[in-house]
Amino acid sequence: MQGRPGQPESLPDGCISSWWVSDVFPESTLEGRYVLAPEDLAGRSWSPLETERSGLANLARVQGIDLRRDTVFARKVLLSDREQIKRLDFGFSDRVRVYLNRRLLYRGDDTYQSRDYRFLGSIGYFDALYLSLVPGENELLMAVSEELGGWGIQAKFENLAGLTFQD
Repeated sequence: MQGRPGQPESLPDGCISSWWVSDVFPESTLEGRYVLAPEDLAGRSWSPLETERSGLANLARVQGIDLRRDTVFARKVLLSDREQIKRLDFGFSDRVRVYLNRRLLYRGDDTYQSRDYRFLGSIGYFDALYLSLVPGENELLMAVSEELGGWGIQAKFENLAGLTFQD
């Protein structure tokens, strides 16, 4: 008898369960952009996207891509009750730039075979960032770029003490 892998019963603890996803745009517009200006987000249209039970946000559900427009922003507003540092574990496909409060913190490339011929580019909670949050609203933007085979983002916090999400 053949079986299918089971889905988790519930989301992983600390998981971001929904995102606002922008319309597609060329990844090249972010080259050299270490701080996003208001005009970088002005005029963007946004769609809500719920994650799957694993925590994966399948970006193909709300956006298609073409060779010239291959990137979206996945946005989440984090509400912190105080100044604090929180560990964010995340995964992506194929490339990502992570911005907190419009400042670039990280760039990663998990494109298929980008490391060697065996590298599959699978999404998992393999990367972590330590986010320096200010009291009140903190805007997390993940610019996800796709090249081949599907795209997605997932993220979860080590713990949610003093932190909530704005929908």
